Amino acid sequence: MKRGAISLTISSVVIILFAIAMLWFGLAFIRGTFGEAAEKVTFPVPDIKATADEPIILPFETLNVKKGGQAEFSLNFYNNENETIQSSVKPVITECVPAGLGNTSAATESLGQMVDVGSTATYKALFTIPDTAPSQKYACNINIGKADKQFFVQVQ
Repeated sequence: MKRGAISLTISSVVIILFAIAMLWFGLAFIRGTFGEAAEKVTFPVPDIKATADEPIILPFETLNVKKGGQAEFSLNFYNNENETIQSSVKPVITECVPAGLGNTSAATESLGQMVDVGSTATYKALFTIPDTAPSQKYACNINIGKADKQFFVQVQ
């Protein structure tokens, strides 16, 4: 066997191993990037303004989320109360029926903001669905100050 043939074979093996490693890293990157996107559902800001008659506007009627997933959404709020809403007040999903989503108040994350009487504001919120939630449709209630609105959550 010639020395050049062995050199060519070793070079070929090194190139093939390098190509396999690059393919593996590429697939891991794509799976990581799109895997995170599949677990988080994002909704656009509602294009309807909140009013005194309808103080909370959501961009959906039904929120579709996978078990263990997270929904990111915005909502429009109109302060029709008699006083300014303080920054300590924030949107909270107070209840969902049937039971199965756990403590929905703790699963809702949002920042508060000061909203003057007769003014509107847009809140952003995150709602996390536990891994143990049964796959079904829930009727839920979201609350800001004294205003509340009902909507559905479909767990898949």
